[in-house]
Amino acid sequence: MEIEVKARAPAGVEQRLAALGAKHLRSVRETNTIYNSVSRDFSKTNEVLRVRQEDNRLLLTYKKTELVGGVKRAVEYETEVGDAIHDILCSAGVFKDIVYHKTRDYYSFRGAEVAVDSVDELGEFVEVELREGTEDDLFSILSDLGASPEDVVRDTYPGMMRKLKESGGA
Repeated sequence: MEIEVKARAPAGVEQRLAALGAKHLRSVRETNTIYNSVSRDFSKTNEVLRVRQEDNRLLLTYKKTELVGGVKRAVEYETEVGDAIHDILCSAGVFKDIVYHKTRDYYSFRGAEVAVDSVDELGEFVEVELREGTEDDLFSILSDLGASPEDVVRDTYPGMMRKLKESGGA
């Protein structure tokens, strides 16, 4: 099980990562298609069924999360799939719900995976993910990056996009 926390990115977060000795791993541009079900609304059950396109790769992900105090604990399954996945999912009774795009820079820092995200229409975020460690470890890393507990974002990108869409902003 992984634990992660997401926050609004403080100004200069990538420069701070470099100054602290974080290793930049890669940059990717993603298209994320979130699916939902008529029989079970995943947005209400803390589940995500997603197809993520990174360059020429398609990844199918199912994630079930629990949010406690701004920290997400998640069970996640992910596999590479082919072009037919969208048709397969729609034929199986789920539908495309939300599509969003982001640029993500991955870093390795203090045993964590740190992602700096620029999400179209939503802004800049930083996510810290640990496979082993504590909530205190997450918040310590966030603090090192210049983010405070008040900067923590409890909503998911699909949730934020859904709210933006409902308000007429997207």
